[in-house]
Amino acid sequence: MALKPVTFNFEYQKFSSFLGEKNADAELLKQKESKTEIGFVAQDIEATCKKLGITASNIVHTPDNDKDNYSIAYQELVVPLVKGMQEQQELIKAMQKELDAKNIALDSILKTNRSEIDRIKAELAEIKAMLKSNK
Repeated sequence: MALKPVTFNFEYQKFSSFLGEKNADAELLKQKESKTEIGFVAQDIEATCKKLGITASNIVHTPDNDKDNYSIAYQELVVPLVKGMQEQQELIKAMQKELDAKNIALDSILKTNRSEIDRIKAELAEIKAMLKSNK
């Protein structure tokens, strides 16, 4: 839940310049910048992993020097996401089973209450009839 997806326009031209690329296609980079992307902030993933005691070396690459950059190995997020979904599914199944049991119990209570109400109504009708006949 700590991971926050973000949308952004990546600054490919600045990144290319940061990497020191000399022959980058400026027009292509400009076109790519016009497209909205979705992802995570590497520093957020790094902080979350540290907080949870997870070594993030296979998920987040942290800069080794001022000419390096953060990056995320998105493919490494697939396994924990699948595991999380499996755990959620088990929880959902358990909760559904509990809900079904409670619904069955509630239906039984309602049926008992309806029977009791019907019995009381019949008794009341008898009492009213007796009272009418005694007038």
